[in-house]
Amino acid sequence: MLILSVLFIYVTVKSDSSCVYLTQNTNCKNILNQDYNKQNYTFINPLNIIKSWGTFKGRDELKTDYDDDQISKTINLPRNVWPSFPDVNEAGIERQERVQKYWEEKNVYQKLFEKRFLNILKETKRYKYLLNHFKIIFDGPPYANGVPHLGHFLNKTIKDVFLRFFLLKGHLPIMIPGWDCHGMPIEHKILKMYNTDDNLDRINKELIKHLKEKEEEPDPEIDEMFKSVEHPLFTDEGSIYVKKYLNKIEDNSEEEKEEKLQKEKKNWTIFVRDKCQELAYRNIKAQKIYFKNAGIWGFWDYYYATYHSRFEKLTMTTFMRFYDTGLVYKELLPQIYSTKSKSVLADSEVIQKTKRVLTSFITFNVDLETCSKGVLKNLKAKMKELGLKDLKLVAWTTTSYTIPGNKGLAVDPKGDYHLYRKGNSLYIMNDLPTKSSDPFWSEFKRVGSLNQLNSSVESKETQLNGSVKSNGPEFREYIIDGFDMGGLEYYDPVYGNKFSVYYGNYVDLKKGTGIVHLSPAHGFDDYNTINADKRFKSSNNNNGFRYCNLFDKDENFYPDIHFGLVGMNIRDFNENNLLELLGENLLKYEYKDIEVDVDWRCENPVHTRLTKQYSLSLPQREEIVDLLNHIQITPNSARKYLNNIIMARNRDWCLSRQRCWGAPIPYEDKECLMTYESFEEGISDRVWKKSNRILDTMDIWFESAMVSKYTIEMAVYIIKEILESKNLSYKKKIEEVLKGCKKYVIEGQDQNRGWFQSLLIVDMLTKTAAKLSKTSEYMERINRIIKNNKPVEKKVPPFDNLFTHFFVKLKDQKLSKSKQLPKLDQNLERALNGTKELVVTNRDVDTKYCLYKPGVGDHKIDVEFSQVKDKIKPGYDIPQLLQTSTNPDNLSTKGSSELDKENNMYMNVDLLRTLVCNNDFLSHDLDLSVDSFKSSQQLQKKIVNCFKYIIGVLTESESEPEPSENMLPVGSVNNDTLNSKMDDDIKADWSVISIPDIGISTVKKSQLSGMDLYFLSQAYSLAESSSEYYRKGQFFKVLDMVEKFITSLSSVYLSYIKNFLYVYKREDEKNKAIRFVLFKILYILLRVLGPIVPHMCEDIYRSINPESISLFRRRWPVRPKTLTDVTESIGTALTVRKLINKQHAHSNNFILRLENNQITEVLRLIQDQYKVDLNLLFNVAGVEFVNKLKNGHGDGIVKYDLVDSKYKKCKRCWLFKKSVGENLLCDQCQEFLNNYYTKTK
Repeated sequence: MLILSVLFIYVTVKSDSSCVYLTQNTNCKNILNQDYNKQNYTFINPLNIIKSWGTFKGRDELKTDYDDDQISKTINLPRNVWPSFPDVNEAGIERQERVQKYWEEKNVYQKLFEKRFLNILKETKRYKYLLNHFKIIFDGPPYANGVPHLGHFLNKTIKDVFLRFFLLKGHLPIMIPGWDCHGMPIEHKILKMYNTDDNLDRINKELIKHLKEKEEEPDPEIDEMFKSVEHPLFTDEGSIYVKKYLNKIEDNSEEEKEEKLQKEKKNWTIFVRDKCQELAYRNIKAQKIYFKNAGIWGFWDYYYATYHSRFEKLTMTTFMRFYDTGLVYKELLPQIYSTKSKSVLADSEVIQKTKRVLTSFITFNVDLETCSKGVLKNLKAKMKELGLKDLKLVAWTTTSYTIPGNKGLAVDPKGDYHLYRKGNSLYIMNDLPTKSSDPFWSEFKRVGSLNQLNSSVESKETQLNGSVKSNGPEFREYIIDGFDMGGLEYYDPVYGNKFSVYYGNYVDLKKGTGIVHLSPAHGFDDYNTINADKRFKSSNNNNGFRYCNLFDKDENFYPDIHFGLVGMNIRDFNENNLLELLGENLLKYEYKDIEVDVDWRCENPVHTRLTKQYSLSLPQREEIVDLLNHIQITPNSARKYLNNIIMARNRDWCLSRQRCWGAPIPYEDKECLMTYESFEEGISDRVWKKSNRILDTMDIWFESAMVSKYTIEMAVYIIKEILESKNLSYKKKIEEVLKGCKKYVIEGQDQNRGWFQSLLIVDMLTKTAAKLSKTSEYMERINRIIKNNKPVEKKVPPFDNLFTHFFVKLKDQKLSKSKQLPKLDQNLERALNGTKELVVTNRDVDTKYCLYKPGVGDHKIDVEFSQVKDKIKPGYDIPQLLQTSTNPDNLSTKGSSELDKENNMYMNVDLLRTLVCNNDFLSHDLDLSVDSFKSSQQLQKKIVNCFKYIIGVLTESESEPEPSENMLPVGSVNNDTLNSKMDDDIKADWSVISIPDIGISTVKKSQLSGMDLYFLSQAYSLAESSSEYYRKGQFFKVLDMVEKFITSLSSVYLSYIKNFLYVYKREDEKNKAIRFVLFKILYILLRVLGPIVPHMCEDIYRSINPESISLFRRRWPVRPKTLTDVTESIGTALTVRKLINKQHAHSNNFILRLENNQITEVLRLIQDQYKVDLNLLFNVAGVEFVNKLKNGHGDGIVKYDLVDSKYKKCKRCWLFKKSVGENLLCDQCQEFLNNYYTKTK
C-alpha cells in the first residue's frame, strides 16, 4: 500500500518533472554505458524514486547524474590553435621563414617608417617637431670578409632590438647598414689566390690585357712604395716575378725597360683593385643574406660600402679639405711599420702581445768635465781627488738592435737617482740593484756619502742593502737629482761619439734603470727629443749628429750601419751580436717575456721607422675627452677605458697606407688629382689611373669615420623620396633636424681603439676645417661674441649615446671568422671567393642613391648565391662549434646533423635572439655552450606556453576551422585603431579565426575583481620597467621580468581564473571580464617581447590582426589613469598564499581557519570590496576567520590552521564543496547542467 501511495504521488505531483527527465534521457547518449532497463530503473523501482528525491522539496532539488562526455561539452577548455609541430625549434624555423618572407615582400620596415613620418608631419605641420622623433643608429661597418658568425649576430641583434623598441615607442628610427671593404684582409686573400700558380707572369698579362685598352697612359716612375704588392706567401717563381719590378735600376740605359715594367706594375694594381672589389661584393652579398635571415631591419636598399663611389668621394674630399686647411701634412716622421702588411699602421691597428725579447743593460761613459750641477760637481771633484775615472750611466732597453742608432739618453727630471760602486767604477741608475733579488746586482754597492769613496772597501753599513745611518751631513744618503743630470755628455758605446743627456717626462723611473736610450729614427719620444736639438739632422747616413733608419722595411740592416750587421735581420739579432757591438759596455743581457706591439691583423711584431707619410693633426687630448662628457656612455666603466686610450695618444694620426686596395690619397707630390666637384661615379679608379705612380691609400679608420655624415646624407635622400612620392616639397630644415636628433653608436669593446675615436676626431676636425675656411667677416662676428662672454658654439658630439658590448666566447676564446670550426660548403666557398677569373662588378650596383644599374658580372654572382642562400643562416655553425650529439635530451628533439641537413639551421632565430638578449652583454662575454642554449630554450618554451594558453582561452569555439600545419590561426580583432589598412593583400599566409574584441565598453568595470586589477596592473608595470631597461640596453632584465611575470601569471592568476573560464558561460560577465584582462595582457606581452622575439610576436599579432601591417605599428602600452591600484592589498594576500602553500602544498580539500589580525582585515577587504574568492585564491575548500586559534601555524605574519573539510570533489568544477552530492556535482554545476540540457532537449 505504501509503494502504491508513493507511486501515485509521483505520477500526479511530479508528472512534469518525469516528462522532462524522460525526454532528456531519450535525447542524450547512454548514461554510464547502461542498457535501456538500467536507464529507466529509477522509474520502474519506486524505492529508487524515494532514494533520488529524498525529502521532495521541489523540482529545483533534482539531482541528476551526467556522464563525462555530457559534462565535457559544457566546459570551455582552451583551444589548441598553435602550429602542430612537435618541436618548438622546428616551429620557430617555419615561422621565421614565413614572417621574413612577408617583411621582405611587403617592405614592412620602410612602409612603417614612411607612414609614421607622414602622420607626424601632418599632425605637427612643423619640421622642428620631428626632432624628438628621429633616432639614428649608426651601423659600425663589419668587414666584408666571410660568412658572419654569432659575434656579428650579437651586434646586429642589439641594434635591431633598439630599432624595434623605438618603433613601438612611436619614434622614427633609421639604420642604414654598411660594410667596411678596404684594407688588408681582402687584399691579402686576393694576393694569396694568385700566389699559388707557378706561371704568375703569364697569368698576370692575360688577366690585365682588357685593362690596357681603357687605361690612361701614365708617366711611369719607379717608386719603392710598390713593395705593397709583394707578399710573403708568394711562390719562389712568383716572388722573382714581382721582385724584378721592385729592385732599383741604376743603369740609365734601361729606361725603356723600366718604363714597361712600371706600366705592368700599375696594371697589376688596377687588376688587384678590381678583383678586391669583386670579392667585397660577393661577401656583402653573403652577409646581407645572413643578416636578413636573422630578421634584422634596416634600409637595406640604401646600404653603403666603403668602396662605393659616393662614399669614396666623401672620404677623399674630406681629406682634401683637411689638407687645404693645413690639418693634414706630409713629413718625414717615425711611424709604426708592419713587415707583413708592408705598410705603416695607426695606433688603433696595433695591439700588445707577450713575446720573448732580448733585453739589455748598457753602460755609457760620462765625460766628467760636464758634471757641473749640484752633487755631480762635488762628485767630479772627489773622483779626481781619488783618481777614479769611470762614471757610467746605465740604460735598459728592449730594442737592443737600435743601439747603433743611439743619439742621446733621457732621464726623469723629477727623479732621484743613486750612485753605485763596483770595483773602481761608479754607476748611476735608479734603486734597481737595491730592490732586485738577482745575485748579479749584489756586487753593486750603493754609495751613501762621498766619504765612502775614500776606501776601496765599502763600510759595513753600506753593505747592509746599501743603507746608511744618518749620522750628520757627511753620512747622509747620496742622491743625484735627475734635473742635475740634464746636459751631461757621454760617449756612445758603438762609435765613440759624444752625445747629451736630455729630460724626458715619458721616462718611468720605476721601469728598468730609469734611464732611456734614444734612437731618433726608431722611436716617437726619441725623435721628438733629439729633433728638438738643432745640432741633429735626418740624413741618409748615421754619422755623428745625423740619423737615419738602421734597417729597411724588411727589417734587414743597411750595409753601411756596421760591418758586423751586414745582411742581418733585426729578429735574428742576439746577445753575441750585442757583445760584438758593445764589448765591456754590455753590463747584462737577458731574454724576458714582455708586452710588445704587434700588427693586429698579421700578429707579427712591428717596428718604428722614419718614413714620409700623410698625418692628421689631432685636437688636444683634453678636448676630445671633454667632448666625451657630452655623450651618454653605457656601461659607465667604458668611459674610463676610452678616456685612458685617448689620453695615451701622444702623436698625430698617420693616414697613409702603402696598399693598393683602398680609397686613394688624391695627391701626387703636391698636385691634387681631383676637384671637389669631380663626378663621383668611379672617382677613385679614375684618380688611381690618372697618377704617374702608385698612390698611397687611406687608413680604413679614417674612412669609417665618414659613416656619420654619410648616414645623415642618405637619410635626407630617403626623406626626399618619401616627400616626392606624395607630391610634398622638401625643406632644408629636415637636414638640420636629422643632424640634431639623437644618434646611437652600438659596437664591441674593440672599437674603443678605432671607430669610436675616429668618429669623434674627424667630426671635431671637420668643424675646425669649416672654421678655418670662413670669411674674415665671420671671424669678426665670432670675436665679438667671445668678447661678450658668450659661447661661440655648443659642443655637439657626432653621437649622443654610446653602448659598448662584450663578445661571444667559445672555450674562453673570442669567436672570430678565423677560428670557426665548421668548413663551408664547396659551392658556398666558391660563391664567396670566386675564381681566378675576374668578374667585373658595378661599383655601385646596390646603392639606390646613385641609381646605377647592375652589370652582367653582378647577375652572374647573384645566380651563384641564389643556389646557396639556404646555407647562409644564423646558427649554421652552432652544431660544429658545440660538437653536440644526436641525443634527444640535447637542444632539440632532432639531432644536430639531421636538423642541419633538413633546415641548414640548428636553432631558430628567435631562440638565438633570446640567447643573446638573456645575457648581460654590457658587462661580460656570452659563453657559447650547450647549457646556455638549454637555458634559453627553456625560457622560450615558457613564453610559447603562455601565449599558447592565452590565445587558446580567447579563441571563439564556433565555426572552427582545423588548425593549419603551417600557420597560426588565431583570429581577427576589429577596431584596431592604431593600425589602419595598408594593402588589400597583406592577409596572405595567415589563417584567421575569431577572437572577439573585448573592449572596456563591453565589460562592466565592477566585474573586474581585485585579482584581475592586480595582474593587469602588474602587466603595465612590466611594460613600464621594460621600457626603462630597453633604453639602458639591459635586455636580460626585460627577459628576467617577463619570466617572473609569466611564472606568477601561470601559478597564481591562471590557476585562480580557471573555474570562471572553464565552468562559467562565455557570455557571463565574470568570464568576459577575465578574458578582457587576458586580452590586454596578451597585447602588452606582444609589445614587450616584440623587440626580442619579433617573429613569434609578429606571427601572433598578424594572425589576430590580419588587416594590420605589423605589430610594430602599435604604440607602447600606457597605464590607464583610472586603473585601480590594489597592489598593496592583493600583494598582502599573495604573501599569505605563498606562506600557506610553502608548508601545505595540497590543501584543496581543507578548511583554512585564520586568526583575526590586521592581515585578515585586508583579506576581508579584498573579499568584500574587490570580490576576490578566497577559496580559489588559497586553493582550499573554505576560509573561516576566528578570534583565537589554540593550535596554529604561521611565522608571525598570520596564524592559521587547516582542518579536513570532508567535502567531496565536484567532477565538473573540480572543487571541494559542501554541496557536492552522491552524483559528485555541486549545486552550481548541477543547476548549470540542468539548464543547459533543458535548453538543448
